[in-house]
Amino acid sequence: MSQDVTDGAYSTFKYNGALMIVDYFQKSDTWQCMDAKFTIKGRGRTRMGAICDAINQWDAYLKK
Repeated sequence: MSQDVTDGAYSTFKYNGALMIVDYFQKSDTWQCMDAKFTIKGRGRTRMGAICDAINQWDAYLKK
């Protein structure tokens, strides 16, 4: 049985054609948002903070 990249994820959303995975880590009380290929990883103290960090990194990655 194959495991989908989103299995166990807190939530997902799409941004500019990329699937973003959002996870919460209770032990460190931090949020992480990354694209499905693990090219970028945004972190933050809030869910939206991690999402904004990932979006900014994704936009910078696309400009390369």
